[in-house]
Amino acid sequence: MKLEELQAAFVQELIGQEQPALRSQIVPRGMSPLQRLAIYRGNGIAACRKALELIYPVCRTIVGDAFFKQLALQYIEAYPSLQPDLNVYGDAWPDFLQRSITTDTALRDLPYLADLAQLEWHYHAAYYADDDSTIDFVALQQVSTARQGDICWRCSASLAVMQSSYPLYAIWHGNRGERAMDSVPGLEEPQYLCIYRKDFELKVELIDSRSYSLLQGILEGQTMTRLLAANGAGDIDRLLPQWVQCGWICGFSLAQAPQ
Repeated sequence: MKLEELQAAFVQELIGQEQPALRSQIVPRGMSPLQRLAIYRGNGIAACRKALELIYPVCRTIVGDAFFKQLALQYIEAYPSLQPDLNVYGDAWPDFLQRSITTDTALRDLPYLADLAQLEWHYHAAYYADDDSTIDFVALQQVSTARQGDICWRCSASLAVMQSSYPLYAIWHGNRGERAMDSVPGLEEPQYLCIYRKDFELKVELIDSRSYSLLQGILEGQTMTRLLAANGAGDIDRLLPQWVQCGWICGFSLAQAPQ
C-alpha cells in the first residue's frame, strides 16, 4: 500500500471501518493488529470526549459526569471526528441531544438541554472565529442612491443569535459552576440571545425580538431592501449605527444587480 492509502485506511479503522489490507501490514510483535489499533482508537475516543467536555461544560454539569460520558460515547460513535482539529468537532451535539430528549427517558425533564448546547457551541465558535476587519466608510459613502437597497451588511465572524422557549440565559449563568442550580425559572415569552467576542472577551447578551429579527436577516445575507420591508426604517436607523460602533457590523457588500 502507498503511504496515502495507509493513512486513509488508518483513519477509517479509527472510526470503526474495518480495513483488512491495513491489518495485514501490521507486525504483531506480542500484540495482535486489532489490539494495536484498539490503542489508537481508544486514544482517539478519549480525545473526542475531552473536546466535548471542554465545549459543553454546562451541559456536563447539569447531567453529571457519568451520564455525560455515556452520551459522549454515543455521539462519538454516531459522529466520528474526520478533522485533525478537534476545535471544530462537536457541532452536531445540539441536534444529537434534541433527538436524545425524545428517546431517552433520563432526559425528559431537561427539554432545554439542546438549546443550551447550541448556546455553548456558539460560545465556543466565537472564541475561534476569525478577527474582523473594520468597515470601509469611504467605500460606503461612494455607494450610489440607486444601489443602497442592494447593500448587504456583514456581521462579526464571532456573532451568532438564537431564540429559545426556555430561560436559557439564567440556566447558562446558573450552572457555570461545579454545582447545578436547584430549579429552572419560568419564562412567559421566547428569549433572544446574542453571542459574540469583543476585545478577546466572550459575551452572551439578551436582546429583544426586533434586534433578533434584524440581526438574523443580516446573517442570512438579506439586502437593505428586504431588511427595510421586514423590519421598518425606524429599527434599522436606530440599531445599525449602534452595531457598527460596537463591532457587531464590520463590513458590507453589494448584491449583484439584476440584469
